[in-house]
Amino acid sequence: CKANYSDLEVSTTVNQITLKRSIDESKILFYKVARQWEQNAKETVHSFLNSYDTEDIAVDAELWERIRKQCEALEHPDLGLWYNQSKNILTAVGEQQLVANAMTNINHIIKEAEIALEIEKNTTEETISFDTHKAADFVLMVVQDSLCDVELQRNSDCTPCQIKITGVNHKVAQAKNCIAVAKK
Repeated sequence: CKANYSDLEVSTTVNQITLKRSIDESKILFYKVARQWEQNAKETVHSFLNSYDTEDIAVDAELWERIRKQCEALEHPDLGLWYNQSKNILTAVGEQQLVANAMTNINHIIKEAEIALEIEKNTTEETISFDTHKAADFVLMVVQDSLCDVELQRNSDCTPCQIKITGVNHKVAQAKNCIAVAKK
């Protein structure tokens, strides 16, 4: 605040000088508020931004195609999900609690999909032929109770008669060995 000569009032009766303001009260208030405004604005913006969060999770492209619809169903006006195909990363952005809940659900969805994909990749089918239907029926009767981890089907429509074994690779191999032993 500058004082001009015109702002000075000299009294002739008393040895005193009175200084008058050259700016009005609203400008003084503005200067007082302006100092704190920037700090308050920064604190408000940081507080707002701190209520939001981002989390990334690595998801293989093949797995993403399986879980895409389930994950998209988790989206919310305050939660967004984006999949980056070049980096194979799923990113969740939104309010902290929504992101945490979504990531918990997504991790659960991923685990279930990985198990299903692993089973699908490791599932195989083998066929064993028999000379007669009676031999196939007998072998099925002998081994059926011990082979509960695989699916056994008897195909009697074709000749020779066949038993089809479907299941996870190592279980099918065990079942095939068991049937070969019973067939002897």
